[in-house]
Amino acid sequence: MMVSGCGDSSNQPNAVSMIDRIASQPQYSNVVATVDRNFPNDEWYDDPRIKINVSRVSRSKAVAKQILESAKAGLAQMTVTELMQNLKVRNGRDSSPGYVGSEVYPEWNRMVVDEIRSRPIAERTVLRRWTNVNSILETDPNGENLSVTIVVFNLLPDK
Repeated sequence: MMVSGCGDSSNQPNAVSMIDRIASQPQYSNVVATVDRNFPNDEWYDDPRIKINVSRVSRSKAVAKQILESAKAGLAQMTVTELMQNLKVRNGRDSSPGYVGSEVYPEWNRMVVDEIRSRPIAERTVLRRWTNVNSILETDPNGENLSVTIVVFNLLPDK
């Protein structure tokens, strides 16, 4: 799910983010369906607390990198409002579930935030629309739980 519907009447609640449009293209979605599953000869990391398919993670990272590279150029073309509408929040509508999604979405959000940060202060003033959005962003599973509000306050220009 995107940040859509949160503080900006131009947001469409059922809109699909750019990263999901790209990930759902057959050249990616077909590969995701193939690599993001367990195979009999996969290597596993296994301890009493967690079990991870290391081979699947490696395959998924390669596909995620391709998806993100394909989307990267589009970020510079977006307005700050469009960038905010493309942030991915947890438990949302995702075109890349599983291991691939867990690689794509946190990195996508980092790329979006970096792009917003690179914009002139005058362009970032629109961020005030999102100062009361407590949706949690997709971040590294071992990382912080960042809300949209926290990210916005870090990106807003000083008054």
